[in-house]
Amino acid sequence: MVKHVAKQYRIPVIVPWMSLLLLALFLLSLTLFLVQGREIRRKVFFFPQYKASMVAGESRNLPVRDDLEGNIELLVDEILLGPIVVTNERLFPEGTKLRTVMVRDKTVYIDLSIEAVLDTKNSELSFQEALGVLRKTVKFNYPSVEKIIITIDGETPRLSPSKG
Repeated sequence: MVKHVAKQYRIPVIVPWMSLLLLALFLLSLTLFLVQGREIRRKVFFFPQYKASMVAGESRNLPVRDDLEGNIELLVDEILLGPIVVTNERLFPEGTKLRTVMVRDKTVYIDLSIEAVLDTKNSELSFQEALGVLRKTVKFNYPSVEKIIITIDGETPRLSPSKG
């Protein structure tokens, strides 16, 4: 008959200490997260209404970022995602991406991808009017902004002088 002898394994002394250290770090980070939290603010977005040449506002709650540039970047990203309300249409074609947002003094520079000018027939608004609605949304939510310059792939779009 073979006797089965159970081996006893000793846990190294460092393992319980490392476990306690990890638990303490987790509790510290959880406490800081709950105490500091994330501030949320309501922002208003303007979108064209379906089969109408009017714009309608809808509001969303967005987290507050550390600087104006970050807040405007988040705002424009949300605009590019499109409306939540089903009676509203996208401002720019699907696939349009925000390339850059810069804030210098009281001027905001927004650079959109080339998709912004493609396939504009899905909206009742012209490209120029869509840019105006984007400016209106940024200005409405951040009244301290005095000037908004929008470029497409780094180039200033040529707009006809006769429209808006």
